Amino acid sequence: PTDGTFKYFITGSTIFIDYLISAGGATSNSTALTFTLPGGISLRNSGGAIDIQTGRIVDNGVIQTGPGLIDINPGQSTVNIGKDMGGGVFTASGLKNARGQLFIEIN
Repeated sequence: PTDGTFKYFITGSTIFIDYLISAGGATSNSTALTFTLPGGISLRNSGGAIDIQTGRIVDNGVIQTGPGLIDINPGQSTVNIGKDMGGGVFTASGLKNARGQLFIEIN
């Protein structure tokens, strides 16, 4: 389960999202950090997966020195966040969050 602040707008077939996502605001035993695109929308079906960098990442209560990775598969609405640009998983304890903006083509 995740909590966060999400601001977004859609223009044509593009969604712009400003996000601050956290794992419950308390210790999280999950190694994953994800959120779902709003309103039942999904990434466009044509082309490959989207892999872009995040803004700030916190893993196990520690601010990371580099960006994380956002990964979204075609036709999917789940946004997966890795703790580094290699898509590494988060530590299975402590606080974790991600902050950034993205824009993607949607169906």
